Amino acid sequence: MCALAVAAAAAVAFGSGSAHADPTSTMNGHPVIAFEQTVQWQVDGTTFWTAPGDATTILQDFVSWFATNIESLHEGGFDEWSWAEPQLVAPSYAALSNHGSGTSVDLNAQKHAQGLQGTFTAAQTAAIRAKVAEYSGRLVWGGEWTDIPDETHFELAPLLK
Repeated sequence: MCALAVAAAAAVAFGSGSAHADPTSTMNGHPVIAFEQTVQWQVDGTTFWTAPGDATTILQDFVSWFATNIESLHEGGFDEWSWAEPQLVAPSYAALSNHGSGTSVDLNAQKHAQGLQGTFTAAQTAAIRAKVAEYSGRLVWGGEWTDIPDETHFELAPLLK
């Protein structure tokens, strides 16, 4: 995550439009939280930190299912991410990452790097889509994004306004 911090800081320094970022909420509208507010849990020997409530319930359930049905969380080294210090998100740098609200996780990020498509088999992709659908719109998979696919990324859906 240090590389993300450096990239975000560089973007701010070069006038990337970050002045429009709301410092109290992340892209999905959930409130930014401090590390001390997170709930710690483990799956497959990997520790995650998420926001209390639905974030922990949904993400822990999904990550457990993923580790059992899709692939082990040990596909890379230290590439499972959950809560992180709030960082601005490329390419606009106008909003904070959902990791800052403890409402998202990245799984096997080295193997499923942001911007790549097809990092899961067709069967894995179908299974992930089916599992995400079981959450009735409360969980979003970055692998479905068309602008910048992020197959490693799973997050709570945006809050309704």
